[in-house]
Amino acid sequence: MISGNAIDIQAVSGPGENSGVAGGDLIADFVEAVLADDRAAIADSRSGLMAELGAEAVVDIAAVTAMFTVMNRVADATGTPVDRGPAEPFVRQVADELGLVEEH
Repeated sequence: MISGNAIDIQAVSGPGENSGVAGGDLIADFVEAVLADDRAAIADSRSGLMAELGAEAVVDIAAVTAMFTVMNRVADATGTPVDRGPAEPFVRQVADELGLVEEH
């Protein structure tokens, strides 16, 4: 549950899935555009986000996307292993729900 709304984690596994998150499809489009470094698609998705969720949400979405990208790049560049610690049960649950197989 996010903000009292039920969400569907399966939505991250395929385009067009409804996550139950307000603007979720637009957020996914924005993240995909950023990861592809497609400036035209970034501008288009940003405009859609602005129209549906407003400027404050666009800033938050861009900041979260940037932080995840930076943290992943730093971790990859330094060879830092992921320490799941107390989040391990949650990580396994999400992996199971998405049908992901973890490599050991």
